[in-house]
Formats: sequence, C-alpha cells, structure tokens
Amino acid sequence: MSSDETGKTAKKKKRTVLTINTTGSRYDVVKSVAQSMGIVEAEDPNEAFITWVDGVIPSERVAELKPYQRINHFPGMGEIARKDCLARNLQKMQKICPDDYNFFPRTWNLPSDYNSLMNSWREGKKRKRSRTYISKPANGAMGNGIHLMQNLDKISVHDHMVVQEYLDKPLIVDGLKFDLRIYVLVLSCDPLKIFLYDDGLMRFSTNEYSRPDEKNLDDVYMHLTNYSINKSNDNYHCCDDADKGSKRTIKHLRDWMNTHGHNFAKLWSRITDIVIKTLIVAEPFLLHAYRMSRQGGVARSSDSNCFEILGMDIFVDRRLRPWMLEVNRSPSFGCETKIDREIKFNVIKTSFRLLNLKPSEKRRSLAAEKQLSRMRLMRPKASKEQLSKLSVRKSTLKSQLVELRKVSEQTRFEDKNCDAFVRIFPENDAKHSTYVNLLTTAFRTFLEGRGSLLEQDSYQGLTKHLRESELLDMLQQCEHEENEAKMKAEIAAKSLVKLRPLSTPPSSPSSSTQTCRTSAIVSKFSNSSSAGRNANGETPYYLRGARTEKDEQLTKKCLTALSDIKIRFPGKDDAHTQKLVKELTVNWKFHKPRIASYWLVKLDSSKRKKLIDIVSDSVYAVLGKIWVSKSSAEEVRLQHLFHRLYLRMLWSNGQGLWNCFSAVGTNWEIIFTRSDALSITELACCKKVVQLCKDCLQIVYIYSSEDYQPRYHQALISSGLMISSVGLDVGLTPPGQRARFYHYPYR
Repeated sequence: MSSDETGKTAKKKKRTVLTINTTGSRYDVVKSVAQSMGIVEAEDPNEAFITWVDGVIPSERVAELKPYQRINHFPGMGEIARKDCLARNLQKMQKICPDDYNFFPRTWNLPSDYNSLMNSWREGKKRKRSRTYISKPANGAMGNGIHLMQNLDKISVHDHMVVQEYLDKPLIVDGLKFDLRIYVLVLSCDPLKIFLYDDGLMRFSTNEYSRPDEKNLDDVYMHLTNYSINKSNDNYHCCDDADKGSKRTIKHLRDWMNTHGHNFAKLWSRITDIVIKTLIVAEPFLLHAYRMSRQGGVARSSDSNCFEILGMDIFVDRRLRPWMLEVNRSPSFGCETKIDREIKFNVIKTSFRLLNLKPSEKRRSLAAEKQLSRMRLMRPKASKEQLSKLSVRKSTLKSQLVELRKVSEQTRFEDKNCDAFVRIFPENDAKHSTYVNLLTTAFRTFLEGRGSLLEQDSYQGLTKHLRESELLDMLQQCEHEENEAKMKAEIAAKSLVKLRPLSTPPSSPSSSTQTCRTSAIVSKFSNSSSAGRNANGETPYYLRGARTEKDEQLTKKCLTALSDIKIRFPGKDDAHTQKLVKELTVNWKFHKPRIASYWLVKLDSSKRKKLIDIVSDSVYAVLGKIWVSKSSAEEVRLQHLFHRLYLRMLWSNGQGLWNCFSAVGTNWEIIFTRSDALSITELACCKKVVQLCKDCLQIVYIYSSEDYQPRYHQALISSGLMISSVGLDVGLTPPGQRARFYHYPYR
C-alpha cells in the first residue's frame, strides 16, 4: 500500500453510532435492549445520545443536554411520583372537578391534615363504622414503612406520613388480592404525549385474602402486593407461566374476566381515562420545569430532550372500578421471571425506538450551533422591509409550516413504530375536548400567578389546529399583499396613477359591477368551445384540473343546489326578502357607507366570523347530502375550496368580503392562482358561495338597521353593536325545506 493510500485511510472519519450512558442504572435489561438495537456504551458519558438513570435527576442535568441527547426523566415529575404531592394535587383538582377526579382513595397528608384525619376517625367510631387506614411514608418505595391500622390514637401530630382509607373490597382472583402494574410512556411534555403499554403485570399477595380485622392487620402478605415484600414468603410462587404464579400478565386478567362474564374492555378504558387525568395534573409542573431547564425557555415539540417510563399501580375493586394508588417514576426493571423480561424488555425497546434518534443528528446539531454563533457575531442591520409587519407575519407562518410538517412526520413515525404502545393523548376521540378542558383547568389551578404565556400556548394549541393547506393559503396571501404593496410603491413613485382606497365601495352593487379584474374567466360559462380561454386561446392553468366523471357530475349537482339556496329575512317570505334587497340596491349610495361602517368597524372579528358561519354551516350540510360516499364533508374537495373562500372573506378584518362589492381591490379569485387547478363548475360553485356571503351581509344589515329594529336601535348604538342580544336568526332556506335558523346571542 502506498503512502498516499495510507494517508487517505488515516484521514477517514469514524462512523458515528448511537451511544448510551448506563452508569447510573443497575438493571441489565437496559443494557441488553441497547445491545440488541446496536446502541453501544458511550466512551464519554457526557456525549451519549441516551442517558439512563435510575434515580431522580436535577434540573441542571437537563439544562446541560445538547439538542440531540435524551434522558429518561422529566424535571417536575415528583409532583405526582411522591405520594404526598400526588394526593395534594389530585385533591385540588377534585375540588374543582369532583366528577372527573374521584378515582383515588381519601387521603390525608400529615401533619397538615392531622385534625381532619382525627375528626373523620372519631366520627366513624361514633357511628360504629370500623374503618381501616393505611399509612405510608411520603417518599417511600418497595413497601417500606407501610402499616395498616384501625386505631389512630398512636398517631402523633408531629408525624410526617400519608394516611389513606384502606380499600378493603378488592377483586379476588384465585382467593388472592392483586394490583396492576401498568407502564406509561411520556414521550414529550411540550406538547403532552402519552402512550400506554397494552400489557403489564398482575402482582398478587401470597396469603389468602379476608377483610381486615384486629387479627390480620399485621399480615402484610395478605394486604400488600409489593414484590419486594411477598418474595420472602414461603407461599411466593415464582413461575415463567403467564397464567400461574405470584406474577401474571394483564392478558391473563383479560382472559379470566372474559371467562367469568366481565367486561375487560370497559375496565381498560377506565384505566386509560385515569392515567390521562393523572398526567394532566402533572403537565403544568412538567412544562414549567422543562422550559425553565432548557436554553431559551422553549423547546420544539418534536425534539423533547426528556422522556419517562412510569409504573402506575392500579387497584381494582369487586365492582370492577379502578383506583389510582401511586405513580413510580423509577419502576423496577429487575427481571426475576420470564414474564418480567418479556414485558420490560419490550417496554424499553419500543420506548427507545419511539425516540427516533439518528446518528446524523449530532453532526446537524453541532453545525446548527456554529451557524447560530456566526449569525450572532455577524448580524446585519435589519432593513425597513425586514422590520415590516408583513415580513414578520410571513416569517412566522413559514416557521409554523416547517414545524407543522416536522410534527406530522414525527406523528406518522410514532404511529408506525409504537408496537404494543397505544397513543392515548392527544387522540382524536369524543373525550379529547374534555381532556383539553381539564388541562386548561390544571394550568389555571397550579400555575396561577406563575403561569406565563409560554405555558398557555401548550394547551391552547391543542384546540387550535392549523392544517398545512391553511398555512399555505395564508402564506400565499402574504406574498400577494407584498407584491401588491411593491407595485403600489412603484406606481406612486412614478406618479403614474392616483390609487383608489381598497375599502371604497362601488357606486352600485349590481351584478354588472360585482365582477373583478380576474372574474372575466367566470363570465365565460357557456357551451361554446372558447369557454374558459384567455386572449391567446389557452385555458388558464387553474381551469385545467382533470376531474373524474363522477366528481364532475356531483359538482354540477352541488352547483344546482347552491343556486337554489336563498337568504330569507326573519319572519318574511322570499318575495318580501327580494323586495327589501332591491330597495337597498336602489338606494345604494345612501346605504354603502353605513354597510361599510357596520361590517368593517362595528362588528369585531368574532361577529364577522359568525356571519360567515351562517353560510358555511348550510353549505357544509349540502355537501354532506350530495357526497354520501364520503364519511365526512371534510373529505370533499369543494369543502377545502370553500374553506379558503371563508378565510378570504374574513381576510384583513373583513376587507376580503367588502372587496367583493367593488370592481377594484384584491379579488377572491386570486387565492386560487397557485392552488390546484379548478374546473369551470368548481369556480362557479365558489362564485355562488361568495354571492351567498354578500346576500347574508345585506340581509343582516337590513335586519339590524334602525328602520327594521326601532326598539333595539338605541341599545345597539350604546353598546357599539349592530347585532344585539335579540339574536341573529337569519337562515339559509334550501328549496322545499323548512327554513333553518341560527341563534347567535351577542352578549
């Protein structure tokens, strides 16, 4: 080999591989999982991609992590992992939402709740109700320091412990008491992502169960299910069979319940519910601590540096009602049996896979840090254009679009690789809105004065989803406004023409003046061969869309239905409504400044949106009846086109709809110039929807004017609203159907 070849070989870079730091863990199964996935032990622990620690980590450790690194604990998880904190936080939520947070035993934190505990015990004695209590150390584990008692005289006011009412009516399997150890993966707290493993462990006591009394109160092998306690009993049965022994799988419980006529699916659904609600309590603390630990205070939602596998202990009573006992942030991953190894190995392996780590992330992260340093050192002076509101909005939309695509890609990866884990939050189901409301309540309850706007963004984002198409439309509008502003600046500089204000309406709202510069293509709807062609004889590119014959037929059917829909004045027939609109058209010069003031000034954004919703709701119903083959009208192409129209109508504080009354200004058709090609029929449908919005505005204006509502006019003027508490009941009336009315009280 030549010296040149030797030099090239020496310069060859080492291949980057995923590394892990397990020096803080005593469990061999973690190392076995890493080895099976090709993850090697890190030579330098500070450079490892994954750090696994059995104990609690300080916030400073999280702050030192690089963007490509992950650690298996969240700062702030102690708010539900400590028994006293879990009880205190659940009780706070129970006071606000008693029906949602009734899944944990009655608990007292001593010494603060000493008087309340003693009063409850004495009241039970007076009524001759013998209650059993269980005391636990606030931060204990593995069953250490747990005692059952019925006489509380020995408890001192200075004792530091947690006391609970003992649940003495458990579901019994083979004569033994048991609890469930379920595994929950918290993949991110910004936003909250929760996965539940679809299997787990049944941990049995080792002495046959009977109701607690003075004779058996000290029998820990009967009343406690902790492995660390029961393994020392002679009756402990260590078995690799999943259906026998003192440890069994939850799948065995499912088979047992099905055999005995119980509904396991309902029980598992309840368990899922209390897991989500418990972590909702922790989310404000997790998010606050995490953001304070990370540089800059905000982390990207798809790049969480922390993850955590929680072991939750669930008690099931004889009525098949689950109860949350405790949350373990460092559950035991010891593998004494084959069942232990199979479940815990898969839990850890799937968790590592869901982290979606790549060796190239380290190189990209270091390059990004260098680029950021260069930008700080050589930051150019911002120009006027860069400082404009339009440029800032455009930059924000672009960053939102990039983040949305990254989050969508990460979500698809998680759904594909979650294996036995099931995503339980966030999830598009009937209960999602309930969980979001509870999350909002938790932030208000626990953060109160400490809660910043950063924390509020986390749960508000769960209810305000922007689609990629919507962001693209908004970006397109920004670009169009930017180009239009540049053109106006050039024209003004050359003094070629004096521009007319965008908000100036035409002299008449008749159909001859309603068309805009680009609406000539719409006026050519005819059967001639030249329909939809431009001056060069070519079809505009947004009219060249190839549609299936069935879609075209349904679109034409929709056009017919939209043509038949009319706006009807409340309490009047169609003929009288047309007469009122005609009077407004004849006196347009009188009404135009009042309509402009009403729509653009007196109505705020929420009122304008509700007016557009009158049209959108009825059009949505029409699409649902015509496209019966679709599961939802949301899947129909026309609905997406109409959604763009509705956004355009509300664009620039209502300027979009007002421009439709004018022959000048930015026209609604411009939003389709860079979108998918539209057929002539689709464009005609869009024109009908725009006309319905215009008609709706005119009817609402007439309804709210002084001539038609003299009793309410003074109240409306004093409140600054033209749609008042009397409500808006203008409806869309399809032919042959009873009028639909929409009541929007503007209080």
